Amino acid sequence: MWDALAKKHGVVMLACHMDNWEWLGAALALYGFPLSAVEKPQPNRVYSDFMNELRRGVGQEIFSRGTSEILGCARAMKKGRMLGLIADQDGGYDGIFVPFLGKMASTPPGPAYFARKFKAPIIPIFIIRKPNDYGHQVFVNDPIYYEETGDQKQDDYNVT
Repeated sequence: MWDALAKKHGVVMLACHMDNWEWLGAALALYGFPLSAVEKPQPNRVYSDFMNELRRGVGQEIFSRGTSEILGCARAMKKGRMLGLIADQDGGYDGIFVPFLGKMASTPPGPAYFARKFKAPIIPIFIIRKPNDYGHQVFVNDPIYYEETGDQKQDDYNVT
């Protein structure tokens, strides 16, 4: 991940709702990775504020969905930061439809957009509990690079 950051294009850090992604973000920030992330405000505002205070307390930059988060994400990428996106939820009508478990699923377009716009790698990353139930282990997969062929819709689909 440090090698990808050294290229100064930013990094799209792609995670999913698996195990404790909150610990993943905290660990990355505490290890010195410049992490910005998008959070979905919860119905309980007190809880959302509390969680964001914890996230910021370990050094994460947080943008809330439904605000001007796209501008914040773009600024973070321009600064060469890691942009943490959890893209395993329904992408809605504007999503990119890709096969998932034998069915077409609408996937959020954000990772493809930021990879294309900033020529940044997408690094899949996830965290799981260790088999002995003592601690967690982080898995960082090889970067995925956006390949431009001139057909943006197909290129977005391919990287997604």
